[in-house]
Amino acid sequence: MTMNIDANAGVATRLGPVRLRSAEEVQAAADAWAREKAERLERGQQLHAKIKRTSKYYDQGAPGAPFKVFIDAHHGDYVVQGGPGGQYRLADVNLYVIGDDGRELKIS
Repeated sequence: MTMNIDANAGVATRLGPVRLRSAEEVQAAADAWAREKAERLERGQQLHAKIKRTSKYYDQGAPGAPFKVFIDAHHGDYVVQGGPGGQYRLADVNLYVIGDDGRELKIS
């Protein structure tokens, strides 16, 4: 096993040098994360949907392509609003959020 020692911090790790942060740097990072969380909570995240292969609506739009949606409980069973067909039942789509890095996270 190779151990690296960072000359500045004096910390040995298996993965390489570790830079120790000052209390001010740690606090600044925590404050930045708190601001980002507050902004995300305020603006929310855009919901996306993909039509399930088993749905009779699967041929609408590009198969497997996500589209922006919102939920509106005032449309009977068709609460998912948006996409190529305009509205869908929850049984016909999978809901997702797409992160800033483009990764899709399916909502169960």
